[in-house]
Amino acid sequence: NTLLITFFSLLMGLVIGIVIAGVRSTYDKTADTARPTFGRKVLGFFNGFCKVYLTVLRGTPVVVQLMIICLVIFSWSDNGVALASLAFGLNSGAYVAEIFRGGILSIDKGQMEAGRSIGLTYAQTMWYIIAPQVIKNVLPTLANEFITLIKETSIAAYAGEKDFDVAQPAP
Repeated sequence: NTLLITFFSLLMGLVIGIVIAGVRSTYDKTADTARPTFGRKVLGFFNGFCKVYLTVLRGTPVVVQLMIICLVIFSWSDNGVALASLAFGLNSGAYVAEIFRGGILSIDKGQMEAGRSIGLTYAQTMWYIIAPQVIKNVLPTLANEFITLIKETSIAAYAGEKDFDVAQPAP
């Protein structure tokens, strides 16, 4: 169960983290140069939502988040692996978002300017120029997050999910 919870939590954390890092870094990088359009206001709203998400999930202990999800929000469910995966995935997503945002901000501003000067759009520049450099920079930190996630999944027993069933003999 530990490996299942870790696998699904890591997948969910990567998806959430990449999306949030994209929203936060796009808002931060275009804050000074963007025109005040409706799209900019929508991006500002999502940026504010992401800031609250990051603050709350990084600021509370994961065992509290696990208890809230398993014993309060989804108290009717008996699928401990899915609930633990959800709790750890949401928590991991907050940390992965900051890892990727730090990786994006670590790339020199001249890389973005070079991509834009040869005629690439913002999205193309991020995909073809910035993203490969970011992945190279964040892989060691993502490995650390994976190791931390494996260690944290042992507290799933607090919510009633056991790693193996004692009553049944092993096959």
